[in-house]
Amino acid sequence: MAIIGELRKRSQITIPKEIINALGLKEGDKLTMEVENGKIKITPVVIIPKNEAWIWTKEMQEAISEGEKESRDGKLKAYDDVSSAFKELGLDEGFEDLDNA
Repeated sequence: MAIIGELRKRSQITIPKEIINALGLKEGDKLTMEVENGKIKITPVVIIPKNEAWIWTKEMQEAISEGEKESRDGKLKAYDDVSSAFKELGLDEGFEDLDNA
């Protein structure tokens, strides 16, 4: 989709409504802008708080994907209580009274 825009005063451009709708953008959304091969590349981004950034690490995303796959494949196990889960994981020592806490 190629649409001609215009550079205005104070370096402003208007993103055409067709592009806004196609990307599901709304007022206030954040965008990164960079020059790539002589073109302006504009990408919608989401800014997340630093204390929540851990969930977006490669390792966490891989672990989440693996868990989702195991769920789809029916490989997850449910436990009746925390102690049973810890016992199966070999973590039962010192956690005997968790279910009564």
